[in-house]
Amino acid sequence: MRIILHIYTFILFTSVVNVSFAQLDKELKISWVDIPAGSFIMGSPENEIGRDVDEKQHKVTLSPFKMSRYEVTYDQYMAFCKATGRVKPDSDGLKKGDYPIVNVNWEDADAFAKWIGGRLPTEAEWEYACRAGTQSTFYTGDNLTTSQANFDGNYPYNRSAKSPAKGKIMPVGSYPPNRWGLHDMHGNVWEWVADWYVSDLGSDDVVNPKGPRESQFDRVGRGGSYYEGANENRCADRGGQSATISGNNLGFRIVKD
Repeated sequence: MRIILHIYTFILFTSVVNVSFAQLDKELKISWVDIPAGSFIMGSPENEIGRDVDEKQHKVTLSPFKMSRYEVTYDQYMAFCKATGRVKPDSDGLKKGDYPIVNVNWEDADAFAKWIGGRLPTEAEWEYACRAGTQSTFYTGDNLTTSQANFDGNYPYNRSAKSPAKGKIMPVGSYPPNRWGLHDMHGNVWEWVADWYVSDLGSDDVVNPKGPRESQFDRVGRGGSYYEGANENRCADRGGQSATISGNNLGFRIVKD
C-alpha cells in the first residue's frame, strides 16, 4: 500500500444536554443500504488461494444495521471540514466530486462518522456486508476482473487472465454493486474499519463482536484498492495500519444502527 504520513489534531465535540448530528446538503446526503441480521462464516478456508494466517474461520452473528452504499466522497468530507474547521487532507491524489476521499487517517474517518451520526463498521460487519450472503473468495465468485472492481489487473487471482488496470481511483459507483447493493467493497480504495488489528480472531462463535479494545499493532483496513492485485481484494483479506497513517488509496465508508 502506498502511504503518506499525516498527523492531524483530533477534535472531540461533546454535549451534556441535547445531542444533534450534522445534516449534509441534499445532493451530498449519505445513501444507506439496509443490511439484514444474520450469521456467516468470517475468514477464509485453509484451501483458499492466497489465504493469510490471520484469516481463521469462525461463525459470527450480527444484528441489522445500515451501511453507506458508497465510500465517503471528497465533497461529503469537505463539507465536514468546512463545518468543523478540521484540517483538510493532503492534496496528493485527491480528486473532487464523487471520487472517494483519501489521505485520511483513522481518526479523521472516525470523526466524520460521528459527525454524521454514524460510526465506522466493525471488521465483522464489513466482511458480512462485503460477502452479501456469499461464502466465495469474492462476492463475484471465485474470481475477480477489472470490469467488476477497480484493482490492478496485472496481478489476477489464481493465475487467471490479466485484465486492463485503471491505475487510479474511480468515482464511487463506477462498478456493479454486490447482491446487497453496496459498491466498491472490492477495490478502489482501502476502507478503515473500527477494530484494532490482531492476528488471531479466534475460532469461537461470536455475536456482534466489537474487536479488541486495543492492540500493540494497528487499526484495520479492508477491501483492497486500485493499487493492489486481486489477492488483496478478497473478502477475507485483512490489512493493519497505524491509525495516524493516511494514503492516496485509503478511505472509508460508514454504518449506523
